[in-house]
Amino acid sequence: MVNEPGPVKLPYGLTVEQLRACEDLHANIAPSLMAMLRSDFNLSRADGEDIVQVAFEKILPRWAELDPARAAGYVRQTAKNLARDLFRRRQREERANRNWLDNNRVRSTSPDLDPPVAAALDRAIAALDPKQCATLAHQLDGREDAEIAALLSIAPATVRSNRRKAIPNVRRTLVKELEKDGE
Repeated sequence: MVNEPGPVKLPYGLTVEQLRACEDLHANIAPSLMAMLRSDFNLSRADGEDIVQVAFEKILPRWAELDPARAAGYVRQTAKNLARDLFRRRQREERANRNWLDNNRVRSTSPDLDPPVAAALDRAIAALDPKQCATLAHQLDGREDAEIAALLSIAPATVRSNRRKAIPNVRRTLVKELEKDGE
């Protein structure tokens, strides 16, 4: 005897019509919403896609309560708020990374460093992705973002992105290298 599949349980108690309305809204506004987020907040395509997806995920539990005529506005505003949060978080990270660089503007050849620390710093920087390594090396030499961008033939935003990714990696690797040297 073959078991008949049970009824499909839809999320958040939504009806099939409500779920289709949500999917239709996504299909209609997602491309323009991603384009707006990319231009207004200087986001990558992937970040724009992620933010739109999360905006719909946040709205979906309340979909049954929303006025269908205003649902697009709710999604747009939620997406803008999420993009603004991401933009601000990245600005805070950028300030923290700049402060770290300003306070730690040393090279492995600096006389202030002990030889084991200098060697560990060299290994930590060398372990980076080549783009991050080049960006950080130029930054530690005292160059500004625009100059680094020109030297590496990349956009200044890419310089900031490479630095934002490189510094936490250097910190982690440096700690591991110093712990390994201390054993």
